[in-house]
Order: sequence, then structure tokens, then C-alpha cells
Amino acid sequence: DGFILMGNSLGARVVCYILNALSTKGKHYIKDVYLFGGAIGNAKENWKDAEKAVAGTIYNFYSKNDSILNYLYRPAQVMQENPFTSSPIGLDELILGKMSQNFDVTKKINGHMEYKPKLRELLALMS
Repeated sequence: DGFILMGNSLGARVVCYILNALSTKGKHYIKDVYLFGGAIGNAKENWKDAEKAVAGTIYNFYSKNDSILNYLYRPAQVMQENPFTSSPIGLDELILGKMSQNFDVTKKINGHMEYKPKLRELLALMS
């Protein structure tokens, strides 16, 4: 039982904040999480409590072909306290131990805007 959250691009950042907020509730309200081309860093401090809110798995779909994240993510992070401490999860694996599963979809996704139109195809990779 529980909700399934999906986040694309900045939506992945929102999902991360939701998970960290829910981690204090002492109950798993979230069954699984699906992240596509996430515009949030893979640094452990971003995800430190996220696992506590999820009963199942956090699935991360990333592509090395994502030019938006390759060329715009880091410059947009300059105003952050530690802007270059991690790469975005949309370009690389999200390492959370047994809770996370990563899918390198570089051969299927050629740009940041391709995740939504190819959602069914990406989810089919899981079976």
C-alpha cells in the first residue's frame, strides 16, 4: 500500500523534498518512486532521509545525452552553497544502497524533453 511518486526534471527535486519531509512521519506513505532526467544532485546530503519514506524502490532513469542537464544544470547551481559537489541524477546513478535501482537510458533518450513521450517504453525496461 502507499502512493507512487513520479518526477521529471525539476519534479525529481520536488519528489526528493517530499520524501525528506515524509521521512519524519514514522510510516511509509510512499510505495515506489520513479525519477526521470532528475535536476537534483546525487549527493548523499540531498537524499539522506529520503529512503525512510519509501517502502519499495526508488527508480532513477538517466541519460548521458541530456544536454539541458549537461550544459545548464551546473551554471544554475552557482548560487548554491556547494554548487559543484554532485552531478544531477539525470546524468548519473543515484546511489542509495538496496533501495535504489538505476536505468541508463542513454541509448533511448537523446534529450531532456524525450522522457515524457517515451514513458511507456522506459517503464517496460523494468520487466
